[in-house]
Amino acid sequence: MTNMALGLIDKGCDVKVYTGYPSYWGAVQKAQKNETYRGIKINRIFHFRSDTRTKSGSIVIGFSFFLFTLQKLLFSSEKRLFFFVTTPPFLPLIGLVLKMTRNQKYIVLVHDIYPEIAIKINYVHEGVITKIWSKVNRLVYDNADKIIVLGECMKQVIQQNYLQNSEKIKVIQNWEDATFIIPMAKSRNKFSIENNLLQKFVVTYSGNMGVNHNLEIVIEAAGYLKNSDIKFLFFGEGSQKQKLITKSFDMNLQNVAFFDFQPLSNLPFTMTCGDAIIVSQEKGTDGLCVSSKFYTALAAGKPIIAIIGEDSEIANVIKKYQCGVVVTDFNPESLGKAISELLLNKDLCDKLGENARIAFEQNFTYEIAINKYFDVIQEIDVEG
Repeated sequence: MTNMALGLIDKGCDVKVYTGYPSYWGAVQKAQKNETYRGIKINRIFHFRSDTRTKSGSIVIGFSFFLFTLQKLLFSSEKRLFFFVTTPPFLPLIGLVLKMTRNQKYIVLVHDIYPEIAIKINYVHEGVITKIWSKVNRLVYDNADKIIVLGECMKQVIQQNYLQNSEKIKVIQNWEDATFIIPMAKSRNKFSIENNLLQKFVVTYSGNMGVNHNLEIVIEAAGYLKNSDIKFLFFGEGSQKQKLITKSFDMNLQNVAFFDFQPLSNLPFTMTCGDAIIVSQEKGTDGLCVSSKFYTALAAGKPIIAIIGEDSEIANVIKKYQCGVVVTDFNPESLGKAISELLLNKDLCDKLGENARIAFEQNFTYEIAINKYFDVIQEIDVEG
């Protein structure tokens, strides 16, 4: 979101961000209530703080931020075009309230489709609450000036469940900076050298280890491959991380290692330290979300190993550009076989990696995405 704001600043937009206070995995960080960052006006809104690794913690932060943001914007006299993201999921409802009370125009940026994804990952149970939630979403989408989704599959779900007017829905995939993440040989990668990875076939996962990422299958596949020269690296945090660590410990896996979230400056090295990159989503979440790390993985020029549904956005890109393998049966043995095939076929591995970078450069660069966002903004008359 920071890169998106900076890109729109470069396009001449006047950008103001309403956000909360930084609190990552229970670690509270200090920040000013108001500041300007490279032209972006930042207004931090009070909210209760708790550990988002827990279900209750996520609800406390999300709901309190929603309430205090609603209060703030209701009493604001600014006439702006608002972007509301679906994290936390009730946030776009503010746009509907502003539209009804002040004829305020707004765009919904759909990162995840709720309540469907919450039901799929057993975060909530289908019932009266989810039915009301869906009806509210229909009003939010009906009254939005534009709806931006992360892929064609998400567009189909929104159309089927909420909105027949396809002209209002715009597909803008996530992106990566082509000058920041650049393919790098392991022999030149300082992280690979420092961690003795040069003689191993390294499979990496980088990002959130949450309930919708289905990573236990990776630990189980590591069990099948524990006697091979394959090393699994996990980078990041999330509600499932400790569970994964415990599982790997119980299985006595010496070929698995976990790392904390890395500083941004390390990302070009951690994303390219391996030979293949795993992208995973929970079974049944096709069309409800798209992993943003997929595009960073493409930029790294490594083969993608996707544990995902056959008709998902990610699977479709991999098949079209032949830049990886897709494991659609969510079976750890199938995953292990796919990894072993890459280990045994270096030429194939190299070709898939080259294709990944080509797919990225043709479709998913920062410049391409920002131009699409700017075009959407240009279509809306804020004063009209």
